[in-house]
Amino acid sequence: MKQSTNLTTFFRYMAGFLIGGHGIYRILLLEQYTAFVSTRFDKVLPPGNLSEALIMMFPFAEFFVGALIVSNLVIREALNLGVYITLIIMAFLFIGTPDIHILYHIGTLAILIYLKSAYRALQWTKSEL
Repeated sequence: MKQSTNLTTFFRYMAGFLIGGHGIYRILLLEQYTAFVSTRFDKVLPPGNLSEALIMMFPFAEFFVGALIVSNLVIREALNLGVYITLIIMAFLFIGTPDIHILYHIGTLAILIYLKSAYRALQWTKSEL
């Protein structure tokens, strides 16, 4: 099995910190984040406790996935979840008003796609890294 390069390790840390940091920022401002999402997407999301609970869980999922990517635990699943989370955020940004934040998520998605292809090429295992 091949060893990962410094570049893939750097991008793995970068992706983990981008996703995890985005989640931690939203966790720290959870009330404002929930109110913002509820009002901005009130026509898309049904009102009620279920959608509010899902909105509140999303930042914790972001932080958890970012931590998994940084720690290199279950990396394949963590990268897949990272791609799904980033695509969901991008979809909501396109549904709402697309702004400059979309570039942040496009960059994160590009890094995640690079890591997924590098993962396939290197066949990483936990014991190798």
